Amino acid sequence: MLEGLNKINWDNLYHAYGVASDLPLLLKQIAHKDEAMSTKALTTLFGNVYHQGTRWEASAYVVPFLFDLLRNKDTLNRNHLLKLVLFLAIGDDFLKVDKLPFEAEKMIQLYEDFLEHEKKEIIQKLHNESHVLTNSEVDKFNRLVILWAKECYRETEARVSEICQLMEDENAEVAKMAICSLPWFYKHQEIFVEPMLRLLQKNESLDLKVTALLTVGVIQNLDQRFISHLENYSSVNHHFFIRLASVISLVECGIFVHEELLFQAEAQRPLINEFGAKIPYDRPLIGFVAHARNLVAKQSR
Repeated sequence: MLEGLNKINWDNLYHAYGVASDLPLLLKQIAHKDEAMSTKALTTLFGNVYHQGTRWEASAYVVPFLFDLLRNKDTLNRNHLLKLVLFLAIGDDFLKVDKLPFEAEKMIQLYEDFLEHEKKEIIQKLHNESHVLTNSEVDKFNRLVILWAKECYRETEARVSEICQLMEDENAEVAKMAICSLPWFYKHQEIFVEPMLRLLQKNESLDLKVTALLTVGVIQNLDQRFISHLENYSSVNHHFFIRLASVISLVECGIFVHEELLFQAEAQRPLINEFGAKIPYDRPLIGFVAHARNLVAKQSR
């Protein structure tokens, strides 16, 4: 585990608090069996590479090692590790369905016109307490921040297949978070369609299944193989929440079947609110119902 850690010149990289020479030790401490040490190291790493929503020069370099740690089921705090990965890749919005659809090239603009010495010059000036950045330097730094965000996204995007494996993780929080991340990588549906369909067919966890069904409805350019499964799960032969999530996603896809269930759901509001607390998205389950009802109302006008 953490193979190749010493091959990176961490002394030549910066994070939020300066030179990134402390990152190898922090990553090793995260892998430690001592819970207090592991938790403290992860908290410190989180603040170093994702400080108040900003990625830094060293941030993308830690992503492969975070996946390395996630692969090991004995690693502590794996749910928080995956959360850090997704914060680095997507930012604070990764559980906000209102921010979808996501266009990587539009949101993460390409600023590759920096020479290496220009990057270092701006970073060093930023960490020099006696230097006040000029407006031009602030602009360059803001462009660098976008470049570093793009690098983190690309490192994670290259590991979508590993995120798919995490969908079936024994840690339910890890599994649900992995599922919720997929709409942000919708261009790689060829990688995650089959694993997602297998999960829907085999997994017995109700809240995980509902999370997956709701996720399907917010995936841009949805693969048509999902539709028949949504139609099947919307039938009367399935649990109320399975049916409800399927109808919501079908409506999100412009397919209006069994939409009466959306209006019957109002009578189940207390139950929906209680169960909805198990779904990771920032939009409550009753909010998904309300959004789908609005779409039905617009369609019927």
